[in-house]
Amino acid sequence: MGQVETPAEVAGAAYTGTLMSQAHKLKAELIRQTIEDLESWRNALEKEWTAAHPDLAGKPGVIVHDGFYQEPSQVGGAPTLTRIPEAEMEGYRNQIRNEYYEWVVPAFEQFREPDPDALNPMIDNMRQIESWFGGSQDEARPGSGSTQRSAIARIDSVRGDMEEWKGTFQINFLDNFVNPLQTVSHNMSGVAKGTHDGLELAKSVYVRQRLEVLKLLDTSIKAVQALNNARDPEAHTWATLIGISVGTILTAASGPVMWIGIALIVTSTISQGFTPDPAAQFEVSAPTAQEVALKVSQALGRISSKTAGDEHKVQTMFHQMWGELSTSRSASMSSNTEGPYVVPRPDISTAKAGDFNDNTLAPDR
Repeated sequence: MGQVETPAEVAGAAYTGTLMSQAHKLKAELIRQTIEDLESWRNALEKEWTAAHPDLAGKPGVIVHDGFYQEPSQVGGAPTLTRIPEAEMEGYRNQIRNEYYEWVVPAFEQFREPDPDALNPMIDNMRQIESWFGGSQDEARPGSGSTQRSAIARIDSVRGDMEEWKGTFQINFLDNFVNPLQTVSHNMSGVAKGTHDGLELAKSVYVRQRLEVLKLLDTSIKAVQALNNARDPEAHTWATLIGISVGTILTAASGPVMWIGIALIVTSTISQGFTPDPAAQFEVSAPTAQEVALKVSQALGRISSKTAGDEHKVQTMFHQMWGELSTSRSASMSSNTEGPYVVPRPDISTAKAGDFNDNTLAPDR
């Protein structure tokens, strides 16, 4: 499997700068469009009422739009309309500017970490450890120009060096040390490679997350900018959406939840190979800025959930690898028997002079 390279647009300061500038831009666009939507709704309501009541529209004070509100009728009296002061209306606009979208920038800011390139030192260390056990596992692949790894070739040469030691010692040393060493060297190199590949996979997960976050920002900004100001939201829709705030959007789940949004748990599969998946496509288009904002918060929840799911799979892989290695080594070492990751102690390691004098380990002559 190949090495994961972090694309330039999601690496280092370039990513951080783009992330924060686009998050601030999205917030500004949501504020602008929400206020424009509000103004268009007021104008539309006045226009439609005037068209529906031409006989009343020309009379003083008989104008109905959201600048007025209707109070309950008095006993035996007719309902009255009261103008909402302009200062109060401006207060609503300021509420939109200063409260509705304060969650946007912090929600995206949290995706500054983790940095996929922070794994590079560990990946390089695993590559070096792999080489200590005899070179890359890929060295003997077809087309590499080599039929075996360098360490295995050296072990084979030891077999030739032992030719003059024909007899029990040669058999014992080859069968109980040289041959197991070849197996262990190969397997331990494989463990290092497996660890290296797991770290590459984790890096791939974080690269994909950054690509998805930038894609979501770009898509969301375009969705807000594409809103048709001539399409005026319905009054009942505004009555619902105008009440949506950071509190109701971001704490919809019961119990303690991450503040950024609704937690949507989705099934995720770690990408095959080490090419990060293309950034996910997020459908965030909607009739109004408020609905776009809600879809953005939900998309952020999906990104977080997917990354957490993939992290769990990588963690499980490492845990299973460690468990297999630990169990196998412990059993082999306690019984001094050959195992996939253990070379047993050869008899010569505990031999006494008499073992050679009585020909137990002496070479044949």
